[in-house]
Amino acid sequence: MLRKLQAGDLLYIKSIDRLGRDYAEIIEQWRYITREKGVDIKVLDMPMLDTTYCKDLLGTFIADLVLQVLSFSAQLLYSQNKNAQDLIRQLTIQGLRIKS
Repeated sequence: MLRKLQAGDLLYIKSIDRLGRDYAEIIEQWRYITREKGVDIKVLDMPMLDTTYCKDLLGTFIADLVLQVLSFSAQLLYSQNKNAQDLIRQLTIQGLRIKS
């Protein structure tokens, strides 16, 4: 998809975590798409993350701030889910051993 995007295109994504699995990857992809490729992004579940709106300094600042917070939240949620999945897996293995 990244190869097909051209300057002036508009990319719709459902959620910010579709850009990456962790904070650094989300920020890196956002900057690559918006700055290097010159593509606008609209995040459907977070209307404040819309690069087509308010391209002035204040609008860019607000979008960057929201992006930072949501990227951090996405990474935190992902790591918590991964830890929860690991815990469930470990408990299931222990339960199977006890039954054997």
